[in-house]
Amino acid sequence: MNEYQRQSYLTSMGIENYMPRWRLALAPLPVACELPAASAIPSVVVDEEVHSSSRTDTSSRERSSGLDKPVMVADVLRDLTLDQSKKNASVKLEPESIKPSAPPLNVKTIPAFSLSIWRPQNDVLVIDSRNTQLALPTELLLQNIFRALYGAHSHPGVEDVLRWPLIDNTFVSRTVDDARSVLQVWLEVELERRPVKQLLLMGQNAAQYFLDAEDSYDALLFHSIDLPRFSSRALIAPSLVELLQKPEQKPKLWRALQSWDRAA
Repeated sequence: MNEYQRQSYLTSMGIENYMPRWRLALAPLPVACELPAASAIPSVVVDEEVHSSSRTDTSSRERSSGLDKPVMVADVLRDLTLDQSKKNASVKLEPESIKPSAPPLNVKTIPAFSLSIWRPQNDVLVIDSRNTQLALPTELLLQNIFRALYGAHSHPGVEDVLRWPLIDNTFVSRTVDDARSVLQVWLEVELERRPVKQLLLMGQNAAQYFLDAEDSYDALLFHSIDLPRFSSRALIAPSLVELLQKPEQKPKLWRALQSWDRAA
């Protein structure tokens, strides 16, 4: 946003210093604030010559009264904002210039989707491609998998749902690259809060957005791969829905899980 507006908001909230740690994938590049020239900022030093001048001098009285008043940050920001508004008003805007830019015709957008997130172990994170149209016992299947892998007391935990796009805005670009960029930033933040050593990426959506663009879901299926960006090792597997629809894939997944667990 406008730097002066941002400073005004932060001041109102009582925040003296603020430094963002990340720039969101769809956010504009930060622009340095152009500070006003020194002559544009009212001085708080009282000119002795002003007080010694005649009271009949109207210009001297006005200048003296202006200098005697305390300088408020809000007043300076308001004056600068008004000056900027006048400059913007002098620029003639064509109707086409205020319309939101439409995405190029040759760019393929993707429909909205959602992912299921589980943490069955402290060092394991499961991301599964959801299918909201099918009512299948996916959580029960995941529980059986981890009980067989980690013991009878293992439990997948509480399911969290991650929806794409994160913000329901029709003007937000919805390409594969956009989804990959935003979701990978989300995963980086999540793993910084609670790091894991193992990632289980289940299904097409879970795999293609957390892997690099050149990695193929079909080629890496039932294989594990190191992900240095996330400091973890990921196993690519079918989604829970696919496993329920194609139970012949379960033995392949079980062998891959045993190798993946030993490698961690």
